[in-house]
Amino acid sequence: MKRYLAGSLLFISMIASPAAIDAQTGSPIRIINCEVDQALNPHPGFIYHDFSIFTGGLEITFVNEAPKVADLVVFGVNYRGERERVRDKGTFSPGVTIKHEYGNFDDQVYEGPNPNHCGVLGVHFVDGTFWRAPMVHHAM
Repeated sequence: MKRYLAGSLLFISMIASPAAIDAQTGSPIRIINCEVDQALNPHPGFIYHDFSIFTGGLEITFVNEAPKVADLVVFGVNYRGERERVRDKGTFSPGVTIKHEYGNFDDQVYEGPNPNHCGVLGVHFVDGTFWRAPMVHHAM
């Protein structure tokens, strides 16, 4: 809970800070691929009578197109009407392709690899600046 609260406070401070990069510019992170994985065998030994296929997490491949290093990227993903924020902390250098797997949307009924929406909500850079997506009423 503390970790979630700290992350939420960091994202809120990113939004409220005057050091924000102009939100009218395009996202500095380009998403190359965003898809929900299919689980091969989520519960070994369990017999499924309804023949459901389950999800096995989320995979996002992205590139930092900004001229500076990012250390936090927050994605907004909607799959089957369920919305989740995906936080990725690390060192994301300009021009480097990053491919990460996340536990989001794990062990749910699989309805194909494509989420309804996958976008960048915010990016924090090591120099203390950040970019945030413009507010849209239909987001995610």
